[in-house]
Amino acid sequence: MKYKIDPIPNIINKAKKRIFPLPLRCLIVGISGCGKTTLLYNLIIKEWGIPFHYLYIFSKSLEQDIYQNLKKAYEKLSVKEDREIAYFLNNCEELILNDECEPNSLVVFDDCINVQQQQIIKDYF
Repeated sequence: MKYKIDPIPNIINKAKKRIFPLPLRCLIVGISGCGKTTLLYNLIIKEWGIPFHYLYIFSKSLEQDIYQNLKKAYEKLSVKEDREIAYFLNNCEELILNDECEPNSLVVFDDCINVQQQQIIKDYF
């Protein structure tokens, strides 16, 4: 399956068309295969999605096509912007503190429920 990613997210237009209040703390919950990652993908790339300047994804399943496509696209964007704008960490044990995130960040914890540092995740909420 091919995923389309806009060249550079237009944060201003995205903020004007948002469907969620900001700041936002959200859980996407469902059974395996119900489309949680696809919904997340759309919230990241769609104009009506969540506006952000930096992206952090902590997941044990970054090998999924959807994450690989996001990673490739954001690597290109980082080169074009001449700064790192997305971080993909394949280990939920490498969680960073809320204070260590850049301002206006979208932080994703995918399948990190069994990690030892649950307090770090709780501090985001």
